[in-house]
Amino acid sequence: MLSEQVYAHLRNAIMRGEYAPGDALKPQDLSRQHEVSLAVVREALVRLVGEGLAERLTNRASRPNLFRSPLAGDRRSPPGHRASLPTDIGRTG
Repeated sequence: MLSEQVYAHLRNAIMRGEYAPGDALKPQDLSRQHEVSLAVVREALVRLVGEGLAERLTNRASRPNLFRSPLAGDRRSPPGHRASLPTDIGRTG
């Protein structure tokens, strides 16, 4: 499934610190980068939110939450910091 592949790639990138807390994970950019539909990217991002690795933002982007990442080492966010996703992440179209 494509969303599983995108999810795995993003999860691994977050765990390796390729995305720092505060970096935007914009569905449109990720869709182009992975050459998949926005729906596929949104599904992957919803899973990251569910795991606590990302947080919804109101401006159609997201950011990683490395505080919960066991592999993040010294790159962890301070307590109370969360990554974000857009609030319309579950919408289609």
